[in-house]
Order: sequence, then C-alpha cells, then structure tokens
Amino acid sequence: MSPTFKNGDLIFFHRVNRSLRAGDLVNFEDHEGAWVVKRVIATAGMSFELKNNHVFIDENPLLKERIYETDRYTCFREVNGESEYLIFHLKDRYNKECCQQTFVPHGFVFVMGDNRHESDDSRHYGLVDSHKLIPVKPTRLLNLGFLF
Repeated sequence: MSPTFKNGDLIFFHRVNRSLRAGDLVNFEDHEGAWVVKRVIATAGMSFELKNNHVFIDENPLLKERIYETDRYTCFREVNGESEYLIFHLKDRYNKECCQQTFVPHGFVFVMGDNRHESDDSRHYGLVDSHKLIPVKPTRLLNLGFLF
C-alpha cells in the first residue's frame, strides 16, 4: 500500500461503521488467506475500467495529478468521489493488466493497492465480497523500519 504505508510502519486500524464508499481503505482476508489492506475503487452499481494506467469509473477518468517523481516511480494524487490519496506508478513498467469494463454487482467491490504495479488486487483475483471487508481508518503509530 505504498505510498500510504511504508515498510516497517506500525499501524493501528480503527474500524469504521458506515457503508463502503469509493476511496475507503478496507482490511480483509485475500484469496491466499493473508490479511491485506486495499483501497475500494468501485462499489456496487459502478463500472470500472483501466486504460493506459488511468482508472475509469462509469466511463469517467479519475482525476490524477502528478505530485513528484524519482528515477524509479512517479507519485500521483488520485481523486475518487470524496476521497483523495497518493498512488505510485513504476517508471519501468507499463500497466499491461488492463481491465475491460467491469460492472460491479450488488454485494461486491473492486479493490486496488496504492502501489499500482506491485499490488495483487482485484485485477488479479476479481471482485471481493463486500460482506468480508472491514472498513478501516489507519493511524500510523511509528515506523520500525530500522529494525528490518
């Protein structure tokens, strides 16, 4: 989930008691049994498509503004509904996992990680049952990266 979280971050998650919205962070057990944190990109009733590294919701591109870049990646601010967050695109990779337009049915969501080229998410394992998701609000307590 980089750049939202960094390796070594100790994070406390507060459970959020409300309906899921696009842009929310969720915690759930993935298809391999690991607990992961991802971002909700599209909820029930929305359509999702990925073209040329741009996310389209209901055929409209999400606002994406370049914030900074390094020799390895570019950081963008992405706006999805009422949510704003940072995402990474690696420079040496082009997102070839383009998704055809997918309609999200009732009871499901489409999730993605914020590090778009490194994330294992709905582009790989499909839509996620929304009843298995825990909406969360993170609080970064400290970074223990120096221990690793």
